[in-house]
Amino acid sequence: MVDRKEKNSKGGSGDKVPQHVWAEPCLLHEEHPEEHPNDLAGKLSVTWQLTDDDDGAALGATVRKYLESPWARAKKLVLDGKVTVDGVVSALPGFRVRAGQQLAVGAVPSPKTERISGPKIVHLDSQLVVIDKPAGMLSVPHREADRDTALDLAAKAIEQSLRSSAHRAPPLKVVHRLDKDTSGLMVFARTTAAQEALKEQLRQYKVERIYLLLAHGRVEPGTIESYLVKNRGDGLRGATHDTKLGQLAITHVKVLELLDGASLCTATLETGRTNQLRIHLSERGHPLLGDRVYLKPHVERGLVPIDAPRLMLHAATLGFMHPSSGRPFRFESKWPEELEAIVASRRLPKI
Repeated sequence: MVDRKEKNSKGGSGDKVPQHVWAEPCLLHEEHPEEHPNDLAGKLSVTWQLTDDDDGAALGATVRKYLESPWARAKKLVLDGKVTVDGVVSALPGFRVRAGQQLAVGAVPSPKTERISGPKIVHLDSQLVVIDKPAGMLSVPHREADRDTALDLAAKAIEQSLRSSAHRAPPLKVVHRLDKDTSGLMVFARTTAAQEALKEQLRQYKVERIYLLLAHGRVEPGTIESYLVKNRGDGLRGATHDTKLGQLAITHVKVLELLDGASLCTATLETGRTNQLRIHLSERGHPLLGDRVYLKPHVERGLVPIDAPRLMLHAATLGFMHPSSGRPFRFESKWPEELEAIVASRRLPKI
Protein backbone atom coordinates (compact mmCIF):
# COMPACT_ATOMS: atom_id res chain seq x y z
CA MET A 1 0.00 0.00 0.00
CA VAL A 2 1.34 3.40 -0.92
CA ASP A 3 0.19 6.59 0.82
CA ARG A 4 0.43 9.81 -1.13
CA LYS A 5 -0.25 13.37 -0.06
CA GLU A 6 -3.88 14.35 -0.23
CA LYS A 7 -4.96 15.64 -3.63
CA ASN A 8 -8.11 16.37 -5.52
CA SER A 9 -9.80 13.60 -7.47
CA LYS A 10 -9.47 13.57 -11.22
CA GLY A 11 -13.23 13.22 -11.30
CA GLY A 12 -15.66 16.06 -10.86
CA SER A 13 -17.91 18.22 -12.87
CA GLY A 14 -16.35 21.65 -12.40
CA ASP A 15 -18.15 24.73 -11.18
CA LYS A 16 -21.13 24.49 -13.52
CA VAL A 17 -23.86 22.60 -11.72
CA PRO A 18 -27.10 22.81 -13.73
CA GLN A 19 -28.80 20.09 -11.71
CA HIS A 20 -28.55 19.64 -7.95
CA VAL A 21 -30.81 16.97 -6.47
CA TRP A 22 -31.29 15.74 -2.92
CA ALA A 23 -32.90 12.35 -2.41
CA GLU A 24 -33.18 10.31 0.74
CA PRO A 25 -33.52 6.50 0.66
CA CYS A 26 -35.78 4.78 3.16
CA LEU A 27 -35.23 1.38 4.77
CA LEU A 28 -38.38 -0.37 5.96
CA HIS A 29 -38.51 -3.50 8.11
CA GLU A 30 -41.56 -5.59 8.89
CA GLU A 31 -42.16 -6.27 12.53
CA HIS A 32 -41.61 -9.90 13.46
CA PRO A 33 -43.88 -11.62 16.00
CA GLU A 34 -42.25 -12.32 19.34
CA GLU A 35 -40.50 -15.66 19.19
CA HIS A 36 -41.22 -18.32 21.78
CA PRO A 37 -38.29 -20.13 23.44
CA ASN A 38 -37.77 -23.49 21.83
CA ASP A 39 -35.09 -26.02 21.01
CA LEU A 40 -32.35 -24.69 18.76
CA ALA A 41 -32.95 -27.54 16.35
CA GLY A 42 -36.47 -26.26 15.76
CA LYS A 43 -37.68 -23.44 13.58
CA LEU A 44 -37.94 -20.92 16.42
CA SER A 45 -35.14 -19.31 18.40
CA VAL A 46 -34.26 -19.10 22.06
CA THR A 47 -34.52 -15.57 23.44
CA TRP A 48 -33.21 -13.88 26.59
CA GLN A 49 -33.41 -10.39 28.04
CA LEU A 50 -29.87 -9.33 28.98
CA THR A 51 -29.25 -8.18 32.54
CA ASP A 52 -26.84 -5.76 34.20
CA ASP A 53 -24.42 -8.65 34.64
CA ASP A 54 -24.18 -8.93 30.84
CA ASP A 55 -23.52 -5.24 30.20
CA GLY A 56 -20.31 -4.80 28.19
CA ALA A 57 -19.70 -8.53 27.72
CA ALA A 58 -18.61 -9.93 24.35
CA LEU A 59 -21.42 -11.42 22.28
CA GLY A 60 -19.65 -14.76 21.86
CA ALA A 61 -19.10 -15.11 25.60
CA THR A 62 -22.72 -14.11 26.28
CA VAL A 63 -24.04 -16.76 23.88
CA ARG A 64 -21.78 -19.35 25.49
CA LYS A 65 -23.05 -18.37 28.96
CA TYR A 66 -26.74 -18.62 28.14
CA LEU A 67 -26.47 -21.77 26.04
CA GLU A 68 -24.00 -23.37 28.45
CA SER A 69 -22.18 -24.57 25.36
CA PRO A 70 -18.52 -24.92 24.33
CA TRP A 71 -16.84 -21.73 23.10
CA ALA A 72 -16.32 -23.16 19.61
CA ARG A 73 -20.06 -23.78 19.19
CA ALA A 74 -21.02 -20.34 20.51
CA LYS A 75 -18.51 -18.64 18.22
CA LYS A 76 -19.73 -20.61 15.20
CA LEU A 77 -23.35 -19.64 15.86
CA VAL A 78 -22.33 -15.98 15.90
CA LEU A 79 -20.14 -16.20 12.80
CA ASP A 80 -22.86 -18.10 10.92
CA GLY A 81 -25.32 -15.26 11.51
CA LYS A 82 -27.54 -17.28 13.86
CA VAL A 83 -27.52 -14.65 16.60
CA THR A 84 -29.54 -11.43 16.75
CA VAL A 85 -29.36 -8.56 19.21
CA ASP A 86 -32.59 -6.57 19.34
CA GLY A 87 -33.61 -8.23 16.08
CA VAL A 88 -30.42 -7.32 14.20
CA VAL A 89 -28.06 -10.06 13.08
CA SER A 90 -24.59 -9.65 14.56
CA ALA A 91 -21.81 -11.87 13.18
CA LEU A 92 -19.08 -10.42 15.42
CA PRO A 93 -18.13 -12.52 18.50
CA GLY A 94 -16.39 -9.49 20.02
CA PHE A 95 -19.41 -7.20 19.78
CA ARG A 96 -20.24 -5.72 23.21
CA VAL A 97 -23.81 -6.27 24.37
CA ARG A 98 -25.77 -3.97 26.69
CA ALA A 99 -28.18 -4.59 29.53
CA GLY A 100 -31.80 -4.58 28.42
CA GLN A 101 -31.09 -5.84 24.92
CA GLN A 102 -32.84 -8.96 23.64
CA LEU A 103 -30.56 -11.79 22.59
CA ALA A 104 -31.92 -14.45 20.24
CA VAL A 105 -30.06 -17.57 19.13
CA GLY A 106 -31.25 -20.04 16.52
CA ALA A 107 -33.33 -19.36 13.45
CA VAL A 108 -33.07 -15.86 12.06
CA PRO A 109 -35.92 -14.08 10.26
CA SER A 110 -36.35 -15.22 6.70
CA PRO A 111 -35.26 -12.68 4.08
CA LYS A 112 -38.78 -12.92 2.67
CA THR A 113 -40.16 -11.25 5.81
CA GLU A 114 -38.02 -8.15 5.34
CA ARG A 115 -39.26 -5.54 2.93
CA ILE A 116 -37.02 -2.82 1.57
CA SER A 117 -38.40 0.17 -0.23
CA GLY A 118 -37.57 0.47 -3.91
CA PRO A 119 -34.92 2.83 -5.22
CA LYS A 120 -35.91 6.48 -5.46
CA ILE A 121 -35.67 7.87 -8.99
CA VAL A 122 -34.01 11.30 -8.77
CA HIS A 123 -33.55 11.95 -12.50
CA LEU A 124 -34.98 10.40 -15.65
CA ASP A 125 -34.52 11.35 -19.29
CA SER A 126 -34.34 9.57 -22.64
CA GLN A 127 -30.69 8.56 -22.10
CA LEU A 128 -30.32 7.61 -18.45
CA VAL A 129 -31.86 7.26 -15.01
CA VAL A 130 -30.23 8.22 -11.70
CA ILE A 131 -31.50 6.41 -8.61
CA ASP A 132 -30.93 6.49 -4.86
CA LYS A 133 -30.53 2.85 -3.80
CA PRO A 134 -31.38 1.74 -0.25
CA ALA A 135 -28.99 -0.46 1.69
CA GLY A 136 -29.71 -4.19 1.58
CA MET A 137 -30.63 -4.22 -2.11
CA LEU A 138 -28.55 -5.75 -4.90
CA SER A 139 -27.64 -3.29 -7.65
CA VAL A 140 -27.98 -5.89 -10.39
CA PRO A 141 -28.79 -9.63 -10.46
CA HIS A 142 -25.82 -11.90 -9.82
CA ARG A 143 -27.79 -15.11 -10.31
CA GLU A 144 -30.85 -15.96 -12.33
CA ALA A 145 -32.86 -16.31 -9.12
CA ASP A 146 -32.06 -12.78 -7.91
CA ARG A 147 -35.17 -10.61 -7.87
CA ASP A 148 -36.09 -7.06 -6.87
CA THR A 149 -32.66 -5.64 -7.59
CA ALA A 150 -32.18 -1.90 -8.11
CA LEU A 151 -31.98 -2.57 -11.84
CA ASP A 152 -35.28 -4.50 -11.84
CA LEU A 153 -37.20 -2.05 -9.67
CA ALA A 154 -35.95 1.03 -11.51
CA ALA A 155 -37.03 -0.54 -14.79
CA LYS A 156 -40.49 -1.34 -13.35
CA ALA A 157 -40.87 2.24 -12.11
CA ILE A 158 -40.06 3.57 -15.58
CA GLU A 159 -42.52 1.14 -17.15
CA GLN A 160 -45.26 2.36 -14.82
CA SER A 161 -44.53 5.96 -15.71
CA LEU A 162 -44.87 5.10 -19.41
CA ARG A 163 -48.11 3.12 -19.21
CA SER A 164 -49.88 5.65 -21.38
CA SER A 165 -47.15 5.43 -24.01
CA ALA A 166 -47.46 3.11 -26.99
CA HIS A 167 -43.73 2.35 -26.79
CA ARG A 168 -42.28 -0.20 -24.38
CA ALA A 169 -39.19 1.01 -22.53
CA PRO A 170 -36.02 -0.89 -23.51
CA PRO A 171 -34.09 -2.71 -20.74
CA LEU A 172 -31.81 -0.59 -18.58
CA LYS A 173 -28.08 -0.99 -19.12
CA VAL A 174 -25.51 -1.30 -16.34
CA VAL A 175 -22.88 1.43 -16.03
CA HIS A 176 -21.47 0.72 -12.53
CA ARG A 177 -22.50 -1.04 -9.33
CA LEU A 178 -22.86 -0.49 -5.61
CA ASP A 179 -22.36 -3.22 -3.03
CA LYS A 180 -25.58 -4.67 -1.65
CA ASP A 181 -25.06 -3.09 1.77
CA THR A 182 -24.07 0.31 0.36
CA SER A 183 -26.77 2.93 -0.11
CA GLY A 184 -26.81 5.94 -2.37
CA LEU A 185 -26.62 7.22 -5.92
CA MET A 186 -26.02 5.23 -9.07
CA VAL A 187 -26.83 5.64 -12.76
CA PHE A 188 -28.24 3.24 -15.36
CA ALA A 189 -28.20 3.95 -19.08
CA ARG A 190 -31.31 3.69 -21.25
CA THR A 191 -29.47 3.39 -24.58
CA THR A 192 -26.35 1.57 -25.70
CA ALA A 193 -24.77 4.85 -26.78
CA ALA A 194 -25.34 6.38 -23.34
CA GLN A 195 -23.94 3.26 -21.64
CA GLU A 196 -20.75 3.38 -23.73
CA ALA A 197 -20.32 7.13 -23.16
CA LEU A 198 -20.74 6.86 -19.38
CA LYS A 199 -18.41 3.85 -19.16
CA GLU A 200 -15.81 5.78 -21.12
CA GLN A 201 -16.06 8.60 -18.58
CA LEU A 202 -15.45 6.03 -15.85
CA ARG A 203 -12.39 4.68 -17.64
CA GLN A 204 -11.02 8.21 -17.97
CA TYR A 205 -11.77 9.00 -14.27
CA LYS A 206 -14.21 11.75 -15.27
CA VAL A 207 -17.10 10.54 -13.13
CA GLU A 208 -17.27 12.12 -9.68
CA ARG A 209 -18.06 9.56 -7.01
CA ILE A 210 -17.88 10.70 -3.39
CA TYR A 211 -18.87 8.41 -0.52
CA LEU A 212 -19.77 9.25 3.05
CA LEU A 213 -18.53 6.72 5.58
CA LEU A 214 -17.93 5.97 9.24
CA ALA A 215 -14.71 4.15 10.10
CA HIS A 216 -13.30 2.86 13.36
CA GLY A 217 -10.50 4.82 14.98
CA ARG A 218 -8.74 8.04 14.09
CA VAL A 219 -8.44 8.14 10.31
CA GLU A 220 -5.67 10.24 8.74
CA PRO A 221 -6.59 12.13 5.54
CA GLY A 222 -4.70 11.35 2.36
CA THR A 223 -4.56 9.07 -0.65
CA ILE A 224 -4.52 5.29 -0.42
CA GLU A 225 -3.07 3.47 -3.40
CA SER A 226 -2.69 -0.29 -3.74
CA TYR A 227 -3.13 -3.20 -6.12
CA LEU A 228 -6.13 -5.40 -5.37
CA VAL A 229 -6.59 -9.10 -6.05
CA LYS A 230 -9.61 -11.40 -5.63
CA ASN A 231 -7.87 -13.46 -2.93
CA ARG A 232 -5.24 -11.91 -0.68
CA GLY A 233 -4.60 -15.26 0.98
CA ASP A 234 -7.54 -15.55 3.37
CA GLY A 235 -10.28 -15.88 0.77
CA LEU A 236 -11.06 -12.15 0.74
CA ARG A 237 -10.30 -9.45 -1.78
CA GLY A 238 -7.35 -7.36 -0.75
CA ALA A 239 -4.00 -5.80 -1.56
CA THR A 240 -0.96 -7.49 -3.10
CA HIS A 241 2.63 -6.37 -3.54
CA ASP A 242 2.68 -7.97 -7.01
CA THR A 243 1.63 -5.19 -9.36
CA LYS A 244 1.32 -7.68 -12.22
CA LEU A 245 -1.40 -9.64 -10.43
CA GLY A 246 -3.46 -6.83 -8.96
CA GLN A 247 -5.60 -3.99 -10.27
CA LEU A 248 -4.59 -0.45 -9.35
CA ALA A 249 -6.99 1.09 -6.82
CA ILE A 250 -6.82 4.72 -5.66
CA THR A 251 -8.95 6.34 -2.97
CA HIS A 252 -8.75 9.94 -1.67
CA VAL A 253 -9.87 10.27 1.96
CA LYS A 254 -10.92 13.44 3.80
CA VAL A 255 -11.88 13.56 7.46
CA LEU A 256 -15.00 15.59 8.21
CA GLU A 257 -15.12 15.00 11.95
CA LEU A 258 -13.35 12.93 14.60
CA LEU A 259 -15.84 11.14 16.84
CA ASP A 260 -15.65 9.00 19.95
CA GLY A 261 -13.85 5.91 18.64
CA ALA A 262 -14.66 6.64 15.00
CA SER A 263 -14.13 9.06 12.13
CA LEU A 264 -16.69 10.59 9.79
CA CYS A 265 -15.06 10.77 6.37
CA THR A 266 -15.64 11.28 2.69
CA ALA A 267 -13.84 9.10 0.18
CA THR A 268 -13.48 9.94 -3.48
CA LEU A 269 -12.92 7.08 -5.89
CA GLU A 270 -10.31 7.60 -8.56
CA THR A 271 -10.74 3.97 -9.57
CA GLY A 272 -13.76 1.78 -8.86
CA ARG A 273 -12.69 -1.72 -7.86
CA THR A 274 -14.98 -4.15 -6.04
CA ASN A 275 -15.07 -3.39 -2.29
CA GLN A 276 -12.32 -0.80 -2.84
CA LEU A 277 -13.27 1.59 -0.02
CA ARG A 278 -13.92 -1.19 2.47
CA ILE A 279 -10.58 -2.83 1.69
CA HIS A 280 -8.56 0.39 1.72
CA LEU A 281 -9.88 1.62 5.07
CA SER A 282 -9.67 -1.86 6.63
CA GLU A 283 -6.10 -2.47 5.51
CA ARG A 284 -5.17 0.94 6.89
CA GLY A 285 -6.49 -0.22 10.27
CA HIS A 286 -9.87 1.53 10.11
CA PRO A 287 -12.62 -0.93 9.11
CA LEU A 288 -16.00 0.58 8.36
CA LEU A 289 -18.73 0.38 10.95
CA GLY A 290 -21.15 -2.44 10.19
CA ASP A 291 -18.80 -4.26 7.81
CA ARG A 292 -19.36 -7.95 8.53
CA VAL A 293 -16.55 -9.06 6.22
CA TYR A 294 -13.53 -6.80 6.61
CA LEU A 295 -14.22 -6.06 10.28
CA LYS A 296 -13.79 -9.69 11.40
CA PRO A 297 -9.94 -9.84 11.30
CA HIS A 298 -9.75 -6.70 13.45
CA VAL A 299 -12.22 -8.10 15.99
CA GLU A 300 -10.19 -11.30 16.20
CA ARG A 301 -7.18 -9.12 17.05
CA GLY A 302 -9.05 -7.42 19.87
CA LEU A 303 -10.96 -4.50 18.31
CA VAL A 304 -14.25 -3.81 20.08
CA PRO A 305 -16.58 -2.87 17.22
CA ILE A 306 -18.99 0.03 17.40
CA ASP A 307 -22.56 -1.16 16.98
CA ALA A 308 -24.12 -0.26 13.63
CA PRO A 309 -27.38 -1.51 12.06
CA ARG A 310 -25.81 -1.72 8.58
CA LEU A 311 -22.64 -0.94 6.65
CA MET A 312 -21.92 2.75 7.19
CA LEU A 313 -21.11 3.54 3.56
CA HIS A 314 -23.23 5.86 1.42
CA ALA A 315 -22.72 7.00 -2.18
CA ALA A 316 -23.45 10.65 -1.46
CA THR A 317 -22.36 12.44 -4.65
CA LEU A 318 -22.48 11.43 -8.31
CA GLY A 319 -21.34 13.71 -11.11
CA PHE A 320 -20.82 13.16 -14.84
CA MET A 321 -21.21 14.76 -18.25
CA HIS A 322 -24.55 13.98 -19.85
CA PRO A 323 -23.84 11.54 -22.71
CA SER A 324 -26.16 13.36 -25.12
CA SER A 325 -26.02 17.06 -24.27
CA GLY A 326 -22.53 17.18 -22.78
CA ARG A 327 -23.84 19.23 -19.86
CA PRO A 328 -22.36 18.58 -16.39
CA PHE A 329 -24.78 16.82 -14.06
CA ARG A 330 -24.21 16.51 -10.29
CA PHE A 331 -26.48 14.79 -7.79
CA GLU A 332 -26.26 14.64 -4.00
CA SER A 333 -28.01 12.32 -1.57
CA LYS A 334 -28.86 13.17 2.03
CA TRP A 335 -27.21 11.30 4.87
CA PRO A 336 -28.96 8.07 5.89
CA GLU A 337 -30.76 8.39 9.21
CA GLU A 338 -28.78 5.47 10.67
CA LEU A 339 -25.50 7.24 9.97
CA GLU A 340 -26.75 10.54 11.37
CA ALA A 341 -27.83 8.79 14.58
CA ILE A 342 -24.40 7.26 15.15
CA VAL A 343 -22.64 10.55 14.46
CA ALA A 344 -24.91 12.32 16.96
CA SER A 345 -24.32 9.68 19.63
CA ARG A 346 -20.53 9.68 19.11
CA ARG A 347 -19.94 13.42 18.74
CA LEU A 348 -17.23 14.71 21.06
CA PRO A 349 -17.99 17.65 23.37
CA LYS A 350 -16.62 20.98 22.25
CA ILE A 351 -13.72 22.21 24.33
